[in-house]
Amino acid sequence: MKIRGFNKTLNKWVYVVMEEGKTFEGLAEWYDIDSASVGGSTGRCDISMQEVYAGDFIESHQGTQILDVLMLVKFGTYQAYCPVDQFFMDGVGFYVEAVGYPQMPVGPLEYYAKVIGNTYENPEWLDNELEFNEVNDMTNKQIEKFAVGYPYPTDYVEILLKKYDYDTTKVHEILRKPYNEVIKEVQNTNEATVQDKENLASDLG
Repeated sequence: MKIRGFNKTLNKWVYVVMEEGKTFEGLAEWYDIDSASVGGSTGRCDISMQEVYAGDFIESHQGTQILDVLMLVKFGTYQAYCPVDQFFMDGVGFYVEAVGYPQMPVGPLEYYAKVIGNTYENPEWLDNELEFNEVNDMTNKQIEKFAVGYPYPTDYVEILLKKYDYDTTKVHEILRKPYNEVIKEVQNTNEATVQDKENLASDLG
């Protein structure tokens, strides 16, 4: 296990390696550490071979494109979607969180992620998140991003967003319910067209 923290006296990051039955490495400088800076290593590196820690901000590189999404690496309990059971289940470990996206396990960071900062050195980035539920409107691109990771057509997700005045927290809660419950939720809205309801009835079998 490897953790890091910022030593305020030395004005630098300190790294400590902890292995069972062995002496801790780096412990001599582990003092006057700001608790807000402490984070564990994911055990993975980004595309530039920089080690990734909880508390890091990353961006996603897809070929020659860089997705316009600020992602934060965290450790703890998160909800992951199981396509077999069509249900969200709790997972424990390192995961990535971004506004408008469901929580996701970090995956192979070395293939897509680039560390661009962290919550300790760039705390202002935590305030740069767009709160859709205050705007009461979302562009098509934002809706598509919000729907990523869910097993439903973007049209269904948009129907729920309109129903709940773009309250993304509320809609995330609904989309994490069992598949049939979500379909019925979409079906029972004024926003769903006749064609939508026919398609929804077909989805329910």
